Amino acid sequence: MKGKIIPLNFRHQKDSETGHEVIRMTPPHIICHRNYFYQKCFTRDGGKLIFGGAFEGHWNYYLLDIAAQQATQTDRWPGG
Repeated sequence: MKGKIIPLNFRHQKDSETGHEVIRMTPPHIICHRNYFYQKCFTRDGGKLIFGGAFEGHWNYYLLDIAAQQATQTDRWPGG
């Protein structure tokens, strides 16, 4: 459903080789893709990121509010 909000719980870990903090923004059991290597998917202020996710078994697009740690569905597809 368009506008559905999914709360997320970011996972933090330290990279053993570099010592840098790595943050996983989406759940490991949900297939999610971010295409920021190919397109600019962050908002200008860097506070939000558009990504695709299969939270309910089908593919939809979500806008991730990084500070709020929540994703809002942006499209309206069957089953979504």
